[in-house]
Amino acid sequence: MKKELDTYTKLLNSALELFRKKGYSATGINEIVAQSGAPKGCLYHYFPGGKEEIAIKVVKAYEKAESNKIKRILSSSPDPVKAFELIFEEFIEKISRGGEFENLSITLLSLESINISESLRKACASAFESLETLFTERLVESGFKEEIAKERARILLCLFNGALTLSLSQKNISHLLLAKKEIRSILFYY
Repeated sequence: MKKELDTYTKLLNSALELFRKKGYSATGINEIVAQSGAPKGCLYHYFPGGKEEIAIKVVKAYEKAESNKIKRILSSSPDPVKAFELIFEEFIEKISRGGEFENLSITLLSLESINISESLRKACASAFESLETLFTERLVESGFKEEIAKERARILLCLFNGALTLSLSQKNISHLLLAKKEIRSILFYY
């Protein structure tokens, strides 16, 4: 059982890394198999739907891991502005380190999958909905009314993903820094 889990995990991690580096369309099954070191038959054993299925599983695993990390960050400060600033700071720090950005960008993967795979698009949409829900819950805990919290959470998610996409594409943090400065205005003055 342990060997099976290791093979599954190796395939999943290899796919995640390749999708992150090359994108969904430019990544082939043979590359995933080669990087994982697993026999090709194992990929189809664990992921009978091939590349699309492994991409969906990658997104779901990423969603779970990111949700846990975001929950931790959001609960680290009683001040909602500071809590959301910490999310931005996490990504500012990662991009500032230079080199490869080690996280999968659901934003970029979802844009790529819009016309390729409806199932993958839905998995990406679910990941965004999970983040929006976490943002909303955090704002409600801070005293925002549900309707206002949902609206502000959606705006913050849009702001974050737009700034992240621009920062990644331009390989600089200026967009994330600018967006981070607007959190207080969005929460309290919008």
